[in-house]
Amino acid sequence: MLQKSYFFIDKEKDKMYNNIKSCNNATRKEAYMVNVQKLKGLIVEKGTTQQAIADSIGIDRSTFYRKMKNGGNFSLEEAGLIAETVPLTENEAMEIFFADFVAKTQQMM
Repeated sequence: MLQKSYFFIDKEKDKMYNNIKSCNNATRKEAYMVNVQKLKGLIVEKGTTQQAIADSIGIDRSTFYRKMKNGGNFSLEEAGLIAETVPLTENEAMEIFFADFVAKTQQMM
């Protein structure tokens, strides 16, 4: 199994994570919406498969497919492992896993 990825540890991203944790459950669900289409496209573009990603991050293939179908409800650890496995650049990972949250946070400010 791959080591945990800490691509999002810098202070600004850590602040976003803390903002997500402080949201109520309805807001938090919206905050975690993943750009599944972009993730699927990059998985194919990088020459791998959803099944290979599921195997690499240690979850069942059907669980991975279900999470992808339901808007990409991945834990932060799973998101980091996906970013390592595909591999995704830091910008790609932020666009895929945090784009909606960043947009909503900026609207609140």
